[in-house]
Amino acid sequence: MRYNVFIKTELLSVNVVPYQHGRRVCENLLTGFHKSLVLQLLQMSMCLLLVTVALFPLKGQLVQEGDISFVAFNSDGTDGFAFVTYVEISAGETIYFTDEEWNGLPIGSGGDFIATTEGALTWVNDSGGSITAGTVITITSSSSSPMASHGSVTESNNGFNPGGSNEVIYAFLGTDDATPTIFLSAIANDDFASGVLTNTGLTESIEAVRLDVCMADVDVAVYVGNTICNTTIADCRAMIMDVANNWYCEDGTGDQSQNGMSAEFPTPNGGGMGVPSNFTGSAFSSCTDPVIFGRDSVICRGESLSLLDLLDGTLLGIVEYGLNYGQYPDTITTVVSPVETTIYYVRDSVAGTSCIDTAVVTITVVPQPGISGRDTMICRGSPVDLGGLLVGTVEGTLEYGTVYGQYPDTITTVVSPVETTIYYVRDSVAGTSCIDT
Repeated sequence: MRYNVFIKTELLSVNVVPYQHGRRVCENLLTGFHKSLVLQLLQMSMCLLLVTVALFPLKGQLVQEGDISFVAFNSDGTDGFAFVTYVEISAGETIYFTDEEWNGLPIGSGGDFIATTEGALTWVNDSGGSITAGTVITITSSSSSPMASHGSVTESNNGFNPGGSNEVIYAFLGTDDATPTIFLSAIANDDFASGVLTNTGLTESIEAVRLDVCMADVDVAVYVGNTICNTTIADCRAMIMDVANNWYCEDGTGDQSQNGMSAEFPTPNGGGMGVPSNFTGSAFSSCTDPVIFGRDSVICRGESLSLLDLLDGTLLGIVEYGLNYGQYPDTITTVVSPVETTIYYVRDSVAGTSCIDTAVVTITVVPQPGISGRDTMICRGSPVDLGGLLVGTVEGTLEYGTVYGQYPDTITTVVSPVETTIYYVRDSVAGTSCIDT
């Protein structure tokens, strides 16, 4: 790890002259205060890290946009939907679904669902074990007494009812059914004009399914394409997003979900195609998870460092980082230069797989010391406080010596030179390259 060291040199000389009446030197009242300030900053960074770890688990199966995809939509009859998971879903994991519209603002910065008469469902893997990658989970009777093919589902906010026009369903992780932290997927039976994708992290036809490519204001739609994925998860997802070629859709009056025609939900009634049972193939086989750990650091304001230098463990994929948990917009290819204490969230993900690990790095930023020396004259043998002859901003430990570059003594007592003497003084913040002389 390399740091740039900024050194400013000042000479502080003490001339011995006959005693001058009335001359006083000020006591240094700053040293103890600034030691306390540095300690407070270090303690603050440790506190922030502990709070971060407590609030945000650093490892999980469902962790990013596109970890699931919708494979069916139904606004008729036993209304509901179905989705496939590309990752293993651990016991106890929760996914929220809502048909309320997103307001387009960023998560944590005004982003919210627009209050309507629509509602939300809460799905939980309470099966007692993990649900394997490739499993299709079907939710039926979503507007009345919702049921799930795997796990359990409840209507946690009354009003969930898939509509036959201009409907969007969002799937997300969150603290509750109205507070998303990560959007997983979305499906629209028309386009995403009424329920937008802005600032959800989802992209149309990549993580979000737009059904009007098949038919406008679809009532019933099911994925009928290939369910064997032997290349990558991204390729598998692309097949599902190819609505024009790989979906059956129906629209019209009455209940099309069990009419024996093309699209049937959840199972065929004499004809047509129902919801796929599962997806298989080598893309869902297990892989080796990266294992990364973040190390905190303290730097001087104005310095730069590489986040990669603060990661330990086994890096296996693409390493990205961001300033918000669950959002990793930047690839770690350059250094960072924070101007204040900053927490960075880092993710290592193997492309096309569910192999992911995350870490947290806290960089505490300490102000750069800036000291200057004032010369003085004293009577031979008279005491003088070197700290009182310093002006500027003291940030760390003050040390001094009579040879340049050598600072054997901490400034805690007075000096009593018997001849004109030059003293070299250094202000250094422990554990950093923050130094001035």
